[in-house]
Amino acid sequence: VQSRDPRYQAYRKAKRKASAEKAERERAERENRKAEEALRKKERKEAQRREENERWQELDADRQARRDRGEDVTEDEDETDSESEEVVVFNCDVCRKTFKSEVKLFEHNKSKKHLQAVQKQKEASRSKEAADADGDDGEEADDAKGVRFA
Repeated sequence: VQSRDPRYQAYRKAKRKASAEKAERERAERENRKAEEALRKKERKEAQRREENERWQELDADRQARRDRGEDVTEDEDETDSESEEVVVFNCDVCRKTFKSEVKLFEHNKSKKHLQAVQKQKEASRSKEAADADGDDGEEADDAKGVRFA
């Protein structure tokens, strides 16, 4: 009965129209925000490009001033400065692994595989020491190292 009532039908029609208008407004606002964000991003990139150009101009002016004073200036001076920065590498000699940060090395040192490898290395060194101690004149110990004296 309610769905056939003209007042209820008019109410539902108005409600659908309002929700459609609201959805259209929200879509338009999203598009506006997206366009504004794109414009701001473009402005930021342009500002960064201008700053970079200014830095290069300052560097070129500085080089030219140094040349005018008679100093030796190379064209790749800035490139060598960035290349001279050393890359620090951290090594685990037991596992023969390299790490780019000290934190990663510390995490590795706590790992199960590393601890097992350390334990194996300790056992191997103990058995080697025991074999060296048991050797009569050191000839067998030299054989174990791969060196043989005649």
